[in-house]
This record gives sequence, structure tokens and C-alpha cells, in this order.
Amino acid sequence: MTEIVLVQPEDTVRLIPLALKEAEELKLKNINPEKLRASLKRCAENGAVFASKEGKHYTGLMALLAVESWWGDVMTLCNLIYYVEPEYRNGAGLKLLKVAREFAKEAGLELNIFTDTDTDHDRKDRMFLRYGFERRGGTYRSK
Repeated sequence: MTEIVLVQPEDTVRLIPLALKEAEELKLKNINPEKLRASLKRCAENGAVFASKEGKHYTGLMALLAVESWWGDVMTLCNLIYYVEPEYRNGAGLKLLKVAREFAKEAGLELNIFTDTDTDHDRKDRMFLRYGFERRGGTYRSK
């Protein structure tokens, strides 16, 4: 059974293997693991990092950073990483999204999810739209 946990800054290092899997899936080059570790920690300190787990195995993560919007006085929670291992994409991604949305709502923040994937476009669109997000290019914004 998939469990969603809030990851503390000192524990974000455990999520680096998942973030590297996303980088590999996206065919990103020149990955700096130290910068990745620092980015995950910054999200945990200035936003939130949620992870999906099956037992002791981390299966997905959503790293969110609170930022001021460039267009006005609106604080927005934006994801730096939203990744779920392929074999766990039937449910873990939606659970992460629901927890992130509830966190943003309780904090009074708008939630923007940026996607950068070459797979599952139709499935991804259906999930976001069904859950009440609006699509703007490659971004899904909570209503």
C-alpha cells in the first residue's frame, strides 16, 4: 500500500536516486548530485518535499518550492521535481498530487505543477484535469 510522507530537510538525501531516475528518463546531461541534494533540501526548508513509499522503498517524490510570482503579489508553490517510478504510476502520482494540493490550500498558496516528460501525455492530462487543474502550456495550475 502506498504511503505519502513529508520528508524533512536532513532526509532529502535519500531521494537523490529517484531524482536521478527522472533525470535519466528526461535524458538530462551534466547532472550535479551535490546541487541536486541542495535543491531538495531547499525545497524541504522553503516549501515541502513529499515522497511515496511502498514499505521502506521510496517510489516517487514531489519537491515543492514557495516562490513569489513574477506578475504580482501572489505566493506560488511550484514543483522542482515530480517523479514516480513507472511501475508505481497507477496511483502514487495522484496521491502525491492530492497531498501537495491540500498542503498548498492550507498554506494559502497557489499550486503550479510543471511537467517535462515525453511519456503518458494523455494519461497525465486526464489526471490533472479530472482533479480540477487547468492546463496552461506545460503547466497545470490549481483552480
